[in-house]
Amino acid sequence: MGLSLLLRRSTLGCILAGYCLLSASAAPAAHLVFVTNEGDSTVSVIDRDLAREVQTIGVGFAPMGMAVHLGRIPLIAVANSKARTATLIDPVRREALPQTVQTGNGPEDVAFSADGHQLAATSYLEKSVTFSDVASHALLGDPITFEDKIPRRLLMSPDGSELYVLLHDQNGAVAVIDYVSRKVVKTIPIGLFPIDFALAANGAYLLVACFDAQTVTRVDLRTRTVADTFHLQTGAGIAAHPTRPVLYSMLNFDGAILAFDYAEHEALATIDVGGAPAHGVVTPDGRFLYAANSDANNVVQIDTATNAPVVRIAVGTDPQSVVLFDSSEPSGWLWPLLGAVMVLTAAVALVWWRRRA
Repeated sequence: MGLSLLLRRSTLGCILAGYCLLSASAAPAAHLVFVTNEGDSTVSVIDRDLAREVQTIGVGFAPMGMAVHLGRIPLIAVANSKARTATLIDPVRREALPQTVQTGNGPEDVAFSADGHQLAATSYLEKSVTFSDVASHALLGDPITFEDKIPRRLLMSPDGSELYVLLHDQNGAVAVIDYVSRKVVKTIPIGLFPIDFALAANGAYLLVACFDAQTVTRVDLRTRTVADTFHLQTGAGIAAHPTRPVLYSMLNFDGAILAFDYAEHEALATIDVGGAPAHGVVTPDGRFLYAANSDANNVVQIDTATNAPVVRIAVGTDPQSVVLFDSSEPSGWLWPLLGAVMVLTAAVALVWWRRRA
């Protein structure tokens, strides 16, 4: 075989291989749900397209809240509530990283900074919020303590500049922490024992549910003041629709989820799910709600258009929290890069061969 023919065939082979790798990188994304199972110290991975659990990941003791960072290197953090650690999960490889991040004693919830370099965590036993460096896994500075109030939930502001802390107490409140200085800049009174909060669809308001008072308070994030409070049957948690003014209240004692229009202040539906719904999350397109049903050991998928359960997906023991993650599989970033390099190299070789010819 002549050298020129060999070069041509090799070049065409590189181009074809490169295009194959690039095409593989454009494969449909994997739509996943991660679920903490407090009772057996695992995280279940649900494939939303298959509507079933596809994997379990061992984490620390009694996992509760989770947080997702969607960056160049995506991560999920899991609060190990009966330890002093948070477990980091690679959601693409679906495996726990070997070293845990230090937190305070009894973390129940976690939140990443906007750049993913830091992790905030509540400490139920120490009544504090700690900050840790994700790369070194070590604590940063002193914790923020709240003395007579228990921090239960964390939420980053839409622009990532502030951290909201739900303070569970008879005189409950939301603390606003400036993330750069790590100092409390505002404490907003809410009422009797707030249990959960969520961002409103427009991102301008925080919706705070109080279980004991059976109310939801709407906090204006621009002015950091209470805009209004309305009565709503509440339970273990709430979830907000991303595009419509609809709030989903987890009525864990009733085995149901209440869909409520908070713009019109009217109930839309009571969805029977059985068990005890503890926490939920709505898909970014607003089509489905996924709720952890702690007593039934399953996750319920609910169609938000019809407010009806679609399927119940078995998971581990006592599921508590759910987060969503979409990834391009199986290629990740390496194969598209390799494919692009192969195509570019082959193109340069082809130009060189034509000039020599």
